[in-house]
Amino acid sequence: MSAKISNGLKVKDLRQKTSEELKKMLAGKQEELLNLRFEIANRKLKDFSRVEKGRKMIARILTIVRERELQEGAAKQKSPGFEK
Repeated sequence: MSAKISNGLKVKDLRQKTSEELKKMLAGKQEELLNLRFEIANRKLKDFSRVEKGRKMIARILTIVRERELQEGAAKQKSPGFEK
């Protein structure tokens, strides 16, 4: 899965980033989306596809973060001291 996304990043590149980098990127994208919504309200935004692209990028980042959370949980359950 190496689909190219709007700002030149690929999903593969996102998966290589650390969790901290993803959280920073997520905060930036959420702020950007907020600003785009203000531009819509003020009738300044000409390219409405930027909103959709921003929402999709946020969803991709959140998906990767959640996948990592699930992997960490699975790894904890498989640890040797956990069995009954």
